Amino acid sequence: MHRASRCRLAKGTAFERNVFMERIVVSCMDRRLSGYLDSKYNDGKTLFMRNAGANVSDLERSIREALMEYPEIESLHVAAHTDCGAMGVVYDALTNPAHYNGYDYDIKKVLLDRFAGMAIARKDMLERINKNIQELAVSYMLPGELRVTSELIDLSALSIPESNGKHVLVISEPSNARYADMAKTVNAQIQSIYFIQGYEIKDIMPDIKIAVNVLHLNDVRLLSDGLGLSDDEISMLKGTIDLRSAQFSAVKMIRPDGN
Repeated sequence: MHRASRCRLAKGTAFERNVFMERIVVSCMDRRLSGYLDSKYNDGKTLFMRNAGANVSDLERSIREALMEYPEIESLHVAAHTDCGAMGVVYDALTNPAHYNGYDYDIKKVLLDRFAGMAIARKDMLERINKNIQELAVSYMLPGELRVTSELIDLSALSIPESNGKHVLVISEPSNARYADMAKTVNAQIQSIYFIQGYEIKDIMPDIKIAVNVLHLNDVRLLSDGLGLSDDEISMLKGTIDLRSAQFSAVKMIRPDGN
């Protein structure tokens, strides 16, 4: 399939090309959420998008593109969570103004500035506010077009296997693929993988920066169906966003039937 630009993730990582999609779930990239998302929402008819903090506004183009490709979608669910690293970055910037200047411009614009001027006493308050902000963002973005719901996932209530400590960042397009299958593809534990999913590289660039430069995830896999970025494009992307400390590789999606 022809790609619109050389900095766009290729379409095609959903396991079934002609599947009927019922909803979009926007969630955080946090590695601890994938098992929960698989068990509660991954019915093959849910299109997943993930970034830092379940930030709906910066996935607007991906959401609109998904609605054009899957016009049958009727609802969007925002799945934020407690103990959120992205909200930790925001809370640090709000409570330590000197730290704000140390963050990258894109991180400020996309993540921090949305909460500028708020008087937040505790990080857990910020996480609840973020859930509400993201739900409202969908309503403003697409008034009356979708049924919008949200939740704040309590990570302390989940049974999350221990990670082996080798954390991986996987970048892919929005997909209905099970995260357990994606983990097998990249040969890593599901609880060790941070997932970023969006159609446009430029829209998820700040999230990649947060993952690599703030969370120090240096093993980055671009997951595609064989139509992803070439080695030259990966080199260009790596240089463009100044992520020279990261090791990038492209991985072909393995389907359940082994093809």
